[in-house]
Amino acid sequence: MSFNPFILVLNVKHATKLPIADILSSDPYCVITIGTKRVGMTGVIHSNLNPVWNEKIEIPLLTTKCKIDITIYDYN
Repeated sequence: MSFNPFILVLNVKHATKLPIADILSSDPYCVITIGTKRVGMTGVIHSNLNPVWNEKIEIPLLTTKCKIDITIYDYN
């Protein structure tokens, strides 16, 4: 059993003015990574260039010194 002394609570709120990735809109979602490891993901918001997720993601950490990347992708 591993012990993670820290928990990062990440609140993914929203994005604005995303580029169109499909014909008229996008189906955005966020992927959270630390290094090459995926540590979280939001749900997909279909047909929206200004998505509102309002999702709380809890990430266990071994250290407070790490780089966290949040990348927005189009679902299809």
